[in-house]
Amino acid sequence: MQQNNEIIIHSNELQILLNLIAKDTIVIDYPLYDLKMVKARPSGNDYHINVQSDVEVMKELYEYSTHTDELPSFDDIKYCMLLSGIIQYDNMVEFQEKLSALNKLDRTIYFAPDTNLFYQAAFSKLNIPNPHYLVVDTVYDEIESSINHKYFPHLIYEMKEDALYHGELLDELKNRKPKKSRKAAYIAMREYKRIRDNVIETKAGEPSTIHSERNDIIIVRAIRDFQ
Repeated sequence: MQQNNEIIIHSNELQILLNLIAKDTIVIDYPLYDLKMVKARPSGNDYHINVQSDVEVMKELYEYSTHTDELPSFDDIKYCMLLSGIIQYDNMVEFQEKLSALNKLDRTIYFAPDTNLFYQAAFSKLNIPNPHYLVVDTVYDEIESSINHKYFPHLIYEMKEDALYHGELLDELKNRKPKKSRKAAYIAMREYKRIRDNVIETKAGEPSTIHSERNDIIIVRAIRDFQ
């Protein structure tokens, strides 16, 4: 669908677009601050990826906005690359070696993930054969509690006031989920549902809190006490 000088495409049309511009360099930027983030240059059947902004450059954005949680960060670039399979965990080889050794044991092995691993969609990448997951209910609570949030009109207004360019683009966010909620709904919860048939859920000895550090302690204690 074309509007003025813009073309709006859906996610399932991205591959078609890439095929049409296969010989062109692709630049991903953040238009509100004219921040160049990633450049992809075609090379045969692959792409050479070059990150255009470093940590310090992206931190400079925080000088312009009071809503820094909604701004892109250098970690966001690494996060997207991890989710898409462009990069892998540094210790992936070590993990696969340990996994191979564990598979030779004549016992049931439980993997007890914390909340971060769901946000990283880790299990989609690890290829664990016949897995058994032990998930503390605190982990599920943390994900679920982050899902049901939306951008309020006053927040959209303030973000538009902070933007240096194209603030009108933020109107598309009305009644939509903020960044943390999108990650919870579209990555973490989907990953939980994907492995749910292999999950044993155990109840923590105390209720979840709003403090992630405290929840980490609750999760560790629940795993320790599991029998």
